[in-house]
Amino acid sequence: MKITLGANIIFVSNLATSKEWYEKNLGMKTLEYRPPEFLEMSLGENIFYIETENPKRAEGFKEVKIGGMCSAILHVEDIKATIDKLKNNGVKIVVEPVQQFWGGCNAKIADPDGNIFTLDQDDSMKKKHISFDDFKKIEVKAGKILSAEKIPDTDKLLKLSVDFAELTPRQIVSGISTYFPDPALLVGKTCMFVTNLEPRMIRGFESNGMLFAVSTADGAFSLLEPNPTIPAGTLAK
Repeated sequence: MKITLGANIIFVSNLATSKEWYEKNLGMKTLEYRPPEFLEMSLGENIFYIETENPKRAEGFKEVKIGGMCSAILHVEDIKATIDKLKNNGVKIVVEPVQQFWGGCNAKIADPDGNIFTLDQDDSMKKKHISFDDFKKIEVKAGKILSAEKIPDTDKLLKLSVDFAELTPRQIVSGISTYFPDPALLVGKTCMFVTNLEPRMIRGFESNGMLFAVSTADGAFSLLEPNPTIPAGTLAK
């Protein structure tokens, strides 16, 4: 059984006034206009039915009260800029932007009939995405592990010496000791590393890169190893 969202219904008192307001302030596009009772509009892929009182409606499908909280939440990229623009258009701001505990920011606005919409800026999504220009700054190379030693008095840390076809091998500290009780098993492996991170001190040892690996909550683990024919120093593209 497949269920999809058909439309959001908003009840208003004047179709012409609402049509102008939704086009101007929310950027909705008119798909069908049958005054004085029905207006179909789109916002991206979402459909809205803007309707007035219709005596032809069957019992049990009467209109809800005009002027209340709408279930539709409208996402915006910059909530402050959006609110400023709406204020200039004379839109009623019910609640100014408020930072929420999950990292997003919300505000509430009302249409001419008092129907209230929530505007949402999801900052958590911004944290999950980077621009392509940012991505291009990350340097990932294949490196051959020359030696691997457990760092004393630590539970997870290994000190690796890694060949990247540079003048001298790099020292990289990695928290993978749990998966390699015998560090010698790593020697000779070619793995993928981030190679342009700023050096940092970890338990008194300088680390000049980061090993790529994946793990799951149930203990599964894997290094990211390229085809054995890939030479050390090869740049990922």
